[in-house]
Amino acid sequence: MSLRVLLDTNVVLDVLLERRPYAGPASQVLSLVDSGRIEGAVTAMAMTTVHYLVQRALGRRRADECVCRLLDMVAVAPVDVGVLLAATRTGFPDFEDAVVYTAALAWRADGIVTRDAGGFRKARLPVFEAHELWSAVTLAED
Repeated sequence: MSLRVLLDTNVVLDVLLERRPYAGPASQVLSLVDSGRIEGAVTAMAMTTVHYLVQRALGRRRADECVCRLLDMVAVAPVDVGVLLAATRTGFPDFEDAVVYTAALAWRADGIVTRDAGGFRKARLPVFEAHELWSAVTLAED
């Protein structure tokens, strides 16, 4: 069984908007997902945010293409009433991070990949920055 990670919105946006210096490590993580070496998911919320910000930066057509490409690559972790209610009980200071965390738990993720590890201090799952996950996976394969 492969490693299952929920990708925080910032990791996806780092790749799509080529945000330096984060784009390189985030691209490596998406390449692990794309190649099937790990299983990745995002929340539906992440997809709406990605579309909105990519559309603002690169136009509607490019945003549509990015969303379709991502949906070919990643799963969508459900965000339902149970996930939202659980998020309110996490004690996380940021509600969006709490939703990502509870969605990861509901999806049975092995970890979360983010650029904001500090936002997940209360997490009971491993939280990785992109370069940390890349190192862990490639070392495990050697």
